[in-house]
Amino acid sequence: MQHPQIPFLLLLLAVTSIARSETGSELLVRAGPVAVEIEERQAGQREINLPTLEVALSIEPRCESGKHVASVSVSVADTRRSFVGTDFEVDSLIETTLSLPERQLGPLILDRFCATDDDAIGHDRSIRIVDTFAINASLRCEDDTRQTMTYTTVGLEVELLCKPAENPPTAAEDIYQEPPLDPASRL
Repeated sequence: MQHPQIPFLLLLLAVTSIARSETGSELLVRAGPVAVEIEERQAGQREINLPTLEVALSIEPRCESGKHVASVSVSVADTRRSFVGTDFEVDSLIETTLSLPERQLGPLILDRFCATDDDAIGHDRSIRIVDTFAINASLRCEDDTRQTMTYTTVGLEVELLCKPAENPPTAAEDIYQEPPLDPASRL
């Protein structure tokens, strides 16, 4: 069974940026929020290291009358993707995914989110952080005599979901304990 309202719903959840140039070119970029599940953390641990993020993008360029799309470039952190004008000849909309490796992403600093301490009980189990990373895009339009550029930036939202630890550490586990003595070692 198909659910035709799902793409529309996802479109509503996506962050959208439209850039319009003075000459009439437009660059529409949509980025859906990225959900990341994290394990409960020890109280006082503030840094959250993100895993590799898969970012869904919709890119729709439009050039002013008489010009055609020469190229579109998109970048986030140190990840870049470029498209040439022929990529847009069949359909003016490209949907793609950018994979952002964890080594390119700095840690998020959050106090008391998804912590195992008693005081954190009852706090939210999810949090959405807007503009976590900037998605930069550019559109180059051209005709036989001239080129124009249009730029836009859209913020990437990251939603953190707290997953309860399978074996949460207890206070007793944090204290060093002597191993039991082997009765044979006393001889």
